[in-house]
Amino acid sequence: MLGNTSILSNKLKKLIRKKGRLELICSYIGNEPISEIDSPRMLKVLLDIQTKSLNKEGKPTDKAERCAGIASDVFVYASARGFCSTNPASLIKSQLAKSSYGHRPAVTKPKELAKLLRAIETVEGDLNTINSLRLLALLFVRNGDLRRMRWSDLDLEASRWQFKPLKGQGKVNMVKDMVVPLPRQAVAILREQQKINGHTEYVFFSETAKKHNIISDATANNQLHKLGYQNIHCAHGFRATAKTIMQEHLKYPLLLVEMALGHTTKDPNGAAYGRFEYIDDRSDMMQKWADYLDALRDGKDTAEFRADAHTKADSTAQLQSLIDQLGEDKVFELLNSRVSN
Repeated sequence: MLGNTSILSNKLKKLIRKKGRLELICSYIGNEPISEIDSPRMLKVLLDIQTKSLNKEGKPTDKAERCAGIASDVFVYASARGFCSTNPASLIKSQLAKSSYGHRPAVTKPKELAKLLRAIETVEGDLNTINSLRLLALLFVRNGDLRRMRWSDLDLEASRWQFKPLKGQGKVNMVKDMVVPLPRQAVAILREQQKINGHTEYVFFSETAKKHNIISDATANNQLHKLGYQNIHCAHGFRATAKTIMQEHLKYPLLLVEMALGHTTKDPNGAAYGRFEYIDDRSDMMQKWADYLDALRDGKDTAEFRADAHTKADSTAQLQSLIDQLGEDKVFELLNSRVSN
């Protein structure tokens, strides 16, 4: 009964929002004959709404787009009943500026991330919440995809998660099918979740959830707010965190990072990479990232997790070997001669 009440409450809120947008449109053209409203008139109305609906950065929200959708529905209804012959709002949406809500907050410095990781480990109560935050940090997938993670999409023995990203459908810059290599730490967390929700379809099943029986979109963000990260870091921010630190501090190739984020990537000839391309390199990167997070959280040295760490270590070992064979003075003499030449 409580669940049905919540669903009705959400539907009522949506209807109230739609009613408000319809009233806003009517404040401009409500007294005009619907058959006389043309596209230029409709565009003028929506552009004015757009101008008056800006975010804190001065960029347009999606209010005008949503009003265009409602207006279009009205014209379709009226046209079907002979009150007008065209739908002047149908093409207006493409003429509006793309909506923007600004960059989502994210910590992008290793010291800040270390502090956040330690804060996450202080969370008490629902394991769904803390484990979702842990996995967001480890896998940096979209929160919506993580919340909808199904057991059937996971192969814990092979350490793989294969699924269709929500934003991948119909988006030219997003992959339609994605494979995420799972580091040991992620598999351990999922084994823990299996003890809780292994009997259900979803990894993050919740009996108290208002929708789809999975934790809500707000679960992770609400917990981050409680930890003191409101306007500092959000659930989606883990993606920016990983991208920035992986490239700037750990020096991983852009190609591997973009593939891990689920963005489409192409070679110089324009051929797109498949979901299993570079899977070994990506698996190695994801494991190094997980190990890096552990070391960062525990306050340990993280230099070994740089992508070029082994190259530097090999060079150091080779230099030491030469010193052992020829002596320090001879090696410096050889190096100086090379510099002089």
